[in-house]
Amino acid sequence: MSEEDRDATRFLWFRTEKDAERKTYLLNDILICRFSRLPFGLIPNPFLLPESLRELASKNYSLAAKQLKGNIFMDDFIRGVFAEDEASVLYSKMKNMMALISLPLAK
Repeated sequence: MSEEDRDATRFLWFRTEKDAERKTYLLNDILICRFSRLPFGLIPNPFLLPESLRELASKNYSLAAKQLKGNIFMDDFIRGVFAEDEASVLYSKMKNMMALISLPLAK
């Protein structure tokens, strides 16, 4: 998230401490924090992830980018291949490409 947009994601964090009996108490200390990455669950998220992936694919001319364009459903990459070695190569290329935008390929 760009520096100038981070104020839109401010939140308050209440400091706490635990006593000897492990009970949690609020301290009279409130921090104002901001996200540096877009948190999941915001209203624009259903648009932003697919759009970010389309943008990534449009700037990359690899086999992985070509596969990305037509095989994304929500936040899942779905693609079948005929051979196990093909799957391994595609996974490796997809993982490397997704790392360019710091988005781990998890499924």
